[in-house]
Amino acid sequence: MLTTLASGALPQELGRWLLPSSASDLRYDCSCPDHGSPCKHAAALTYLTAERIDADPTRLLVLRGLSVDALVGDTEDDGVSLVDPADHFGDATVLPALPEVPFVAAPDDLEDGHLLTALRTAEVGGAAVGEAAVRAGAEELRGLYRRLGGFR
Repeated sequence: MLTTLASGALPQELGRWLLPSSASDLRYDCSCPDHGSPCKHAAALTYLTAERIDADPTRLLVLRGLSVDALVGDTEDDGVSLVDPADHFGDATVLPALPEVPFVAAPDDLEDGHLLTALRTAEVGGAAVGEAAVRAGAEELRGLYRRLGGFR
């Protein structure tokens, strides 16, 4: 199984622990006024996440707080386990420090095409907004996300 993980594939045996067993396992939280469940924003994120997991199945591990390096690196080259089998609850286990994750504003992490397509669906007074307003809206969103992340 470790060899499969190290090769960038996800062993089928892990599916039952990593994948949700039903739609009720998924939790959504959005402040938009859409009362659908899920709202269009949560649905879009779900589709994008599924698309990225299809392209690289090991991303599912990241969503569950795991990494291939941590799982594969759990054994030394000499075959000695780093986990003490007598420590059943892991009380004595020293965990490695969490990695520093650089902030990336959401619009900078997404393809522009999806954001622009979403903004083009907006209407003001029953009329579609123009392309200049769409571009201005995208730029304003980028600025707001950067401010939320503490970047100017």
